[in-house]
Amino acid sequence: MTSGDEDNFNEQEHESKSGDLWGFLLSPTAITLAVLSFAEGWLLSRQMRLLLLSAPFVFACFFFAVLTAQINDSELQLEQRYRNMLSESVMNEDRDAQESVLRSLVGLKPQDISLQLQLIDVLRSNGHVSESTKLLQPLLLTDSESSSAAHLLYAKYLIAEETAAAREQAVQQLVLADEKNPNNPAVLRLLARTLVKQGAITLGLKRFKQLAEADPIMGGLEYIKFLNMTGDLPSAQDTIDKAERELKLKTDVDTPAELDVLQLAQLYLLTNRSGEALTLLEDVLPRLNSWDVQIAYSEALVESARISLMQAESPPDAAVEKINTALQQNPASTTAIRLALALSLQGIGSLDSLDSFKAAESLCAAELEKYPKNPELRLQLARIRGIQKRYAEAAELLKDFPTSVPTRPVSERIGFLWKSGQQDAARELVASREPYLEQHPEDRTAAFLHASDLVSIQRYADARKTLSRLDEPQSLPMQYMKLLGDAYLHEFDQRSGKPETHSRTALTWFPKLEDRSDAGALLNLLEEASKLPPVRIEVADRLLRIALSGGSYSSRAARALDEVRAARSDIDGLLSQRLGAVCLYAEQYNDAFRHLNLASIIQQGQSARTLNNLAIAIIRGKLKSPETAMVNINKALRLNNQFQLEMRGQLLGTRGEIYNAQKMWREARIDLEEALSLLPKSDRPEIHRRLAEALRGLGEISPANKQDDVAEQLLNEDAETSGDSGPQ
Repeated sequence: MTSGDEDNFNEQEHESKSGDLWGFLLSPTAITLAVLSFAEGWLLSRQMRLLLLSAPFVFACFFFAVLTAQINDSELQLEQRYRNMLSESVMNEDRDAQESVLRSLVGLKPQDISLQLQLIDVLRSNGHVSESTKLLQPLLLTDSESSSAAHLLYAKYLIAEETAAAREQAVQQLVLADEKNPNNPAVLRLLARTLVKQGAITLGLKRFKQLAEADPIMGGLEYIKFLNMTGDLPSAQDTIDKAERELKLKTDVDTPAELDVLQLAQLYLLTNRSGEALTLLEDVLPRLNSWDVQIAYSEALVESARISLMQAESPPDAAVEKINTALQQNPASTTAIRLALALSLQGIGSLDSLDSFKAAESLCAAELEKYPKNPELRLQLARIRGIQKRYAEAAELLKDFPTSVPTRPVSERIGFLWKSGQQDAARELVASREPYLEQHPEDRTAAFLHASDLVSIQRYADARKTLSRLDEPQSLPMQYMKLLGDAYLHEFDQRSGKPETHSRTALTWFPKLEDRSDAGALLNLLEEASKLPPVRIEVADRLLRIALSGGSYSSRAARALDEVRAARSDIDGLLSQRLGAVCLYAEQYNDAFRHLNLASIIQQGQSARTLNNLAIAIIRGKLKSPETAMVNINKALRLNNQFQLEMRGQLLGTRGEIYNAQKMWREARIDLEEALSLLPKSDRPEIHRRLAEALRGLGEISPANKQDDVAEQLLNEDAETSGDSGPQ
């Protein structure tokens, strides 16, 4: 620290001792405290300090008392007193008190850069931006290793500005921080994240890998998380193995540390092993039933449910069971609420989650009443109301956010306005942000948000043009590529007349393009989207449907599908599972067997859903091997966990079909009747028909006819209900 800076801090210290506190000299309270401060035991009483800190005036008196006591204190004792006061002020979230104490501490120890940085950070949070910047600048110019922290802090301030230019400067500061203190995990983590956000994917990947080497567990988890998002998880296998070995050694004890358990659970979730995460957390819950472990268990349940939904062609009731359990652990989990309500709105599962939703909304609303200017609370409450399709209320909550510059709250408001039927208002908001984009073409974040707005108001072509102007699509950050891919897919769906997602007609929809004048353009949309990793499974789904529908464009779609499969070998299990389900809907059982058999091999036979579909393909296809199908379905039933009641119903329905093929009518009847008790109404028609077949085999003709009548009635009542009793 330069002498000028030291004088500056000393001057500030003098002001804090005299100018701010001389007013208390004649105060009886201050005089009393000054006298009492010589009593060491009294000063160190936690209860008394808490009492003093409960009122700013009394805290100031206490501060004065400590200053007057320093005539009898050594510098070490005085420093300890200040640090005790700092801890209390942090605990009480008194930023003004923190500022006063830190000024004194810096005056006492002017060479301590960590104290200076704490003061700078508090000054900035208290609105003294110019002063904090003035104090920070000299620290950035020093060559000491500890000044690396100053570059890191300055980079955080720049990133908070959320502009492309500021992020470029932040990268420069972080590089300097790394040079002065190499392999600092905090620096590497922020540098890698910022590079990725800037679109420098290769450089970001290099820094993430460096982070994993410097910090094999926490840094390794960051590296794995990044590769998971890019769809290149196999590249991190060595890192995964190393982190898993170290964490298993730490957790394979009678009383594992909570942090180690949480990190191992996170590793399992990042590597798509939600089942192992659930097993781990269920085992430690009785011993480590802390809030953080409960939250982690909730997240594992939600992730398991999300994967089930992603892999399924119709949402399973088992997802609701998992989500309701998750909400018991964490009632405010908006992800769990969102998934549960999505299922409930389709008439699937119980409404237990609705009570948790109301609890979360009440909690958030109560907090917002206490802190009405808190933007995060307002945004959270808007999202909760949006989950329940109360779009107009959600939009109203976000109306006071500035609209001239693209921001996330305004983008979400645009989506809520559109969904609530206020299309003109949504269009006006989108238009109001366009002048900023014209003046700041380099602001990638603004362009991303604008593209998101365009998707919200169904201007898909304009959205993809906005994103395509930024860079080559393959060099965009992952969330940009996902949005661009969604724009391509939404445009294809809109122009090709794809039915609503999750409806029965959507599942069995196979578009024929040969009679369309824009067929080539539609296929172009899918081919362009196929270059973007985040949406390739959805692209493959549509390409296969075109290929199976026949016509002049089916061979071109099939070739494009082959290219997608070659590009996505890392997730070929999920891709093959989806393709197999599509083939089952098209009653192409031999092709379904080929896809599903590959999926099962890749997944090492650990997916109950894949095994179920594989059994269907075997029993209905050319193999027609009830014995082989039975092996698969029995293994699927063993894998099915206690939460997946609806999935158990699906599996029993399939086993009932296999028993029918073996003419084991009594066993078929038992399975099919249990399946009916577990499945939602929309999934029962085919089960009733299989039960009718079993009853006829048993010679019960009249009950069999009644089952056929029930099946026909259900189909007529709800022909468009989501879900299907066959492939999942």
